[in-house]
Amino acid sequence: MKADDTYFLRFLQTDQQLIVPMYQRNYSWNITQCRQLWRDIYNLAKKGKAEHFLGSIVFISESVHLPGAINRVLLIDGQQRIASIILLLHILGKIVEEKNLSFISKEKIYNYYIFNQNETGELRYKLILAKKDNEIFRNLLNNIKVLDYGEDKNLSNAYDFFYNTINMSKIDLERIFNSIQKLSVVIIALKQGIDKPQMIFESLNSRGLDLTENDLIRNYILMDLELSQQEKIYNAYWYPMERNFQGEDPVKFDRFFRDYLTLKTLTIPKLNEIFNDFKEFTEDEFSYNKNIIEELAADLLKFSNYYAKIAFLKEKDKELKNKFEYLKQLDVKVVYPFLLGIYDDYENKVITKEDFLTVLNYIESYVFRRSICGVPTNSLNKTFLIMIQDIDKKNIVDSLKIFLTKWKKYRRFPTDVEFKNELLIKDVYRFGNSKYLLDKLENFERKEKVNIDDYTIEHIMPQKEDLTDQWRKELGSNWKEIHENFLHTLGNLTITGYNSKYGYKPYLEKRNMEGGFGESPFKLNKMLGNLDKWNDIEINKRGTFLTEIALKVWPFPEVPKEILDKFQAKGADEADDEADIKTDYVSEDYWKKRASLKSLEIMNRFIEIAMELNENLAITYNKNHIALKTSKRNFIWFHPRMGNYNYIGIRFNLESATDIKNKLEELKLLRKEDTTERYTIFYIPIEEVHIEKNKNSLKKIINQAIADSS
Repeated sequence: MKADDTYFLRFLQTDQQLIVPMYQRNYSWNITQCRQLWRDIYNLAKKGKAEHFLGSIVFISESVHLPGAINRVLLIDGQQRIASIILLLHILGKIVEEKNLSFISKEKIYNYYIFNQNETGELRYKLILAKKDNEIFRNLLNNIKVLDYGEDKNLSNAYDFFYNTINMSKIDLERIFNSIQKLSVVIIALKQGIDKPQMIFESLNSRGLDLTENDLIRNYILMDLELSQQEKIYNAYWYPMERNFQGEDPVKFDRFFRDYLTLKTLTIPKLNEIFNDFKEFTEDEFSYNKNIIEELAADLLKFSNYYAKIAFLKEKDKELKNKFEYLKQLDVKVVYPFLLGIYDDYENKVITKEDFLTVLNYIESYVFRRSICGVPTNSLNKTFLIMIQDIDKKNIVDSLKIFLTKWKKYRRFPTDVEFKNELLIKDVYRFGNSKYLLDKLENFERKEKVNIDDYTIEHIMPQKEDLTDQWRKELGSNWKEIHENFLHTLGNLTITGYNSKYGYKPYLEKRNMEGGFGESPFKLNKMLGNLDKWNDIEINKRGTFLTEIALKVWPFPEVPKEILDKFQAKGADEADDEADIKTDYVSEDYWKKRASLKSLEIMNRFIEIAMELNENLAITYNKNHIALKTSKRNFIWFHPRMGNYNYIGIRFNLESATDIKNKLEELKLLRKEDTTERYTIFYIPIEEVHIEKNKNSLKKIINQAIADSS
């Protein structure tokens, strides 16, 4: 790595081409960042300072630089500042020509700082942006007008801002240009295959927009690869994944990675630590086997497709899409990690569509009943985390029903009695999901769905605090109490397209008028067409009737008592009181979803060798590893990977550790070691070829490990 300080324009003036790799984010400066850059330049001109430091520019050579040829380098950090200043210089050159100024010519600005004057075609441009931006950038530099750039307007907005600002500036252009000459930078040139651009990139703090977690992950995955491999993985996997999130809030891309990691690691990353957790999840694989990167990218794309279907309603199956839509209305994002895993099971035909729909129905019911009953939601993320590993995919519906009903406290599934009682008296109008509630009740067992969004919620007994004399008479002497207690309850709410016409009219007028309750096509209003009065008794009757329907819309998962008692006897209720539930131990199926088949096959081969030596060894499954143990302790830890190897730790007493270390080094298998006062653990990456070539040696090593732990 070589670092030099220089002036920005001197750096641009060299015969080179800066190429923004396709994995880098697009030009993302908005007017705020452009205005700050202009202020820095303006203040230099106004205050006469000697220079202003812009930050660092980092690049890495794409190939060997031949004498006399344009030096083409990959730009690791600095594209936002470089692109912005080139646009500013281009505009400055145009205005210099328009105003016939003499301090510098447009040609000099263009040939020194924007174009490589002796080159043609692609090599003519000093800066090549990523493909989505490059066409726009060239159009602006070549004065080609485009009517509409669609959603990609940052570059054209920056151009317009600088053009208008320079034209309105009260400081003459020569002083502006002189100020640009005073902008200084530190140039960091990296060497291919020697320096680690990702580590340097992460440590930089440059002016501009903070990188999102998904920006950091993308750079981490692609930055250390050869250019051809970068292009292959970006085009085949990352770009299609980006398209899944096109038009969505960028935070949702970060949330996808959090949900993906939650599913894969059974821990929930904080939003500002997603990248660090992702590195921890992958760095062993990356450092040992670069081929794993493509497998990981393919897996990310697969799960992002699931995510888009669930969260962005891109599902093509109408029944599944309908379920996802209702979950989205409930705003229950914490269920996404669980649903990603279930969708993968559905896609791989581990579960049927019918079972998938049933699972979605119970999840929706669980979430909605809890919200009606006011059960705290702060435990939901951990509940679904536990659910990921506790559910038996081979018997998913019964397993889910048992899981949901075994809790009695904060994780409980409200019973029919609790749900019905709360729904009857709850203020559901000011409840966040009032339209969802009426939508589900109206469309229950309907073949032709009514779009509730086309209608408004109607209070049958009006909201007006000072009720008319007719309404007071209808309600009776305690009309104020009735109005206060029943106004926003389920029994007094319905849907209509005639809300403005109903106004504060008496009940019978609302029933008999044109478009009134008597003519209403809605199921929610059928009962109203036959009533001659509306008071607290009728409100309660209708509310009770609707809560009975609600028990069918949001069903309770019935489980035979004798089966449920077995699970509750295991202490689930006591554990429910804890701030957290230990989730270390998992089933064998857990690892089948988190490691490649080849990695598990290698582990099983290794276990077979150990079992031949001692058939009394036991296997335990933990969310962080799979362990082989003697009657005393764990002595081999397997860390299955997504690639074609398994990362294994083996424990030895200090007395035997030296000989074992020498043997592992001889076999070229030793990766690292951890030593305490009593024992040493050696870590080795094992591929299938190692077992084939070194079976006898491995058998001796394992036999010593068994002896040391027996």
